Amino acid sequence: MSSDSQLLKESLALIEPVYDKVTGYFYARLFVENPHIRSMFPLAMSVQRDRLFRALVSVVQAVDRPEQAVPLLHQLARDHRKFEVQPAHYDAVGRALIGAIKEYSYGEWSEEVEAAWWRTFSTAARTMIDAAAADADSPAFWNAEVLSIDRRAPDIAV
Repeated sequence: MSSDSQLLKESLALIEPVYDKVTGYFYARLFVENPHIRSMFPLAMSVQRDRLFRALVSVVQAVDRPEQAVPLLHQLARDHRKFEVQPAHYDAVGRALIGAIKEYSYGEWSEEVEAAWWRTFSTAARTMIDAAAADADSPAFWNAEVLSIDRRAPDIAV
């Protein structure tokens, strides 16, 4: 296990009991510093906060296993294309995310831990940006099942 992996796992274990506070702080900071991003998210954020933390756990668990990390990050990139996430958004997310983890690390934060988070986040962000760019020629979409059709006009349906 790499030094970064160990530091990340220890840091994640420290914040896991208060992940709801960490993710709440993350989104608050993200939206205060970048109000234009708020419209990309649902009004009710509880499900979104859970998804964020599950993704964070998955990335940290796979940090030493590229065969797991790369497909995970490619899928996250495809998922985020649907919301028109741009490369510039990743910097804002990184600052808010690492700031939130630091805030709830209860004094167990060091320059070494911060550097490990930044290295990991930068690698993950670059992988996602590249994957999204590689898929740019295909439409972003959601898999869904149509349950009903409401025809509002001859050429408009909901």
